Amino acid sequence: GSTNGTILSIGIGYWDGWRIVTGYPSLNTSLEMGRPSPINAFHIGSNRALVQNAWQHVAVSWDGHVLRHYVNARLVSEAVYEQAYTEPADSAPFRVGFNGYGVGSIAMDVDEVVVHKRALRPSEIITASLGIVDLAADIAETLDKLQTAFVKKDGMAATLINKLRDNPQLPAALKLWLMSCEEAQVPLQEIIASKEIQS
Repeated sequence: GSTNGTILSIGIGYWDGWRIVTGYPSLNTSLEMGRPSPINAFHIGSNRALVQNAWQHVAVSWDGHVLRHYVNARLVSEAVYEQAYTEPADSAPFRVGFNGYGVGSIAMDVDEVVVHKRALRPSEIITASLGIVDLAADIAETLDKLQTAFVKKDGMAATLINKLRDNPQLPAALKLWLMSCEEAQVPLQEIIASKEIQS
């Protein structure tokens, strides 16, 4: 049997369209952009595993130049991808779950699927996932820099996290999110239950 499964897809996700998949036992997710045969899909993966039996947030974006992949609103990988998008057939459905084409199925519940007309900024992925409606421009700018620091691993992430924590306008939901970034693999539900957060 297959040890991987499709989360979302449009088209095949290998020769055309795109798909988000996960594998077992790693539970890492990846984004694949389909390309015409004989070239196979362009792939970016994540080294942050999903947590079983907990709600997760997975997002991807592409602005025509850079593919970005997020797990629980944290930027986990990005790659330059400037090739033309290979449109699937007009009859190709948008699928949640099993799609075939070499990828199996997974047992999962889906709460919400959102598709935007443009690529969201890294900070917008965070606010969308946390339900934050209004965010100060300076906080959003620092969050964009933080997301980049996560994938560059240049040592700037800790400095930017401290800068955010020092901001008195930082929403409580972002304080929780920052904890989840530092305490890798710990679902937000567990952090909420185990920590006292002052807004």
